[in-house]
Amino acid sequence: MKDSGKATVGHCRKHRLRTIHFRKIMAKTAKSKKMVVKKQRVRARGVGQETLDVEGMKYMNLLRDPCTGPLVHGPGSTEGGSVFRCESDFIMGNGALETCGVFMWAPGAYNTALNPVNGSGTMFNNSATDLTAFNPLATGTSIYAPGYTFLQTNASSYRCLAACIQIYWPGSELNRQGIVGVAQGTYGAMSTNINLTVAQVRGACPITQRMPSDRLEAKWAPHYADGLFRNASNTQIPEDGHGSLIVNWAGIPVATGVRLRLVAVFEWRPKLTTGALVLSSNTEGGSRSSATIQSVRQYLDRMDSHWWISAALASAKFFSGATTAYRTIAGRTYPRATISEL
Repeated sequence: MKDSGKATVGHCRKHRLRTIHFRKIMAKTAKSKKMVVKKQRVRARGVGQETLDVEGMKYMNLLRDPCTGPLVHGPGSTEGGSVFRCESDFIMGNGALETCGVFMWAPGAYNTALNPVNGSGTMFNNSATDLTAFNPLATGTSIYAPGYTFLQTNASSYRCLAACIQIYWPGSELNRQGIVGVAQGTYGAMSTNINLTVAQVRGACPITQRMPSDRLEAKWAPHYADGLFRNASNTQIPEDGHGSLIVNWAGIPVATGVRLRLVAVFEWRPKLTTGALVLSSNTEGGSRSSATIQSVRQYLDRMDSHWWISAALASAKFFSGATTAYRTIAGRTYPRATISEL
């Protein structure tokens, strides 16, 4: 019996030791589970705290692709309206002595009661040499502005949502020559009573290249006044409040010129005299972004500073170190993966 008692005591002691050891192990395990390793949040370079809602992302994609992108209502307005896409196509600078020229288009500045002619938002000049001075106030016509006649006839108010210019060589491939440049600017960049030359305008363009075999495309970047609905009749708007696209070319054969294709997307409200239904944001069946046109443009600039120019040029790194009077174009590309393709 004594031996049996010693065995029982020994067994209990071993059991207690195993229990204590097990509890220590479980305590360490529980403690390790409570320890949380904080990971640094990785953020894409150039992307700020702001984000866009779904409708804002859809509008951003329209800015990136005005020609074929799905039509959406613009952000930051409760006025409502209809959306349509229009375009014009023409050859510029094909006179008998013309070898160079300049064309500027501000699609949100139609009928601003400012020169040049007709308030069409277009200014141009064709010259024999790129050193010939011209006055931008003296040139401009509505026949080149897409949607101009329709808006003046039918719209009580409107605003431009997206636009682009495409530059083509109209001659034979054998004779393709010369250079072409593009820039973003403002309506006031050339709407001043000064004398300019094609060479001076080219010096302000961050993109200058040989005449393309296919096309060169530049997208319009809206400014603060472009987000407002405007009366289609003469209404004074600050010149620098409207974004513009500037194209220049030089060194081409006479009587050839360049072919320009202008595409614009407008949101407009009809005149009562048209008999068309005046839509409001409550009856048109679509939702709008809570952002503004300007904030969407700024978000897009941070995501990809090359968005406004042809993708082929961006990949070829034509932008390295380039600057313009309107904004600096950084020599880097931000990741596109965070831009939703909606």
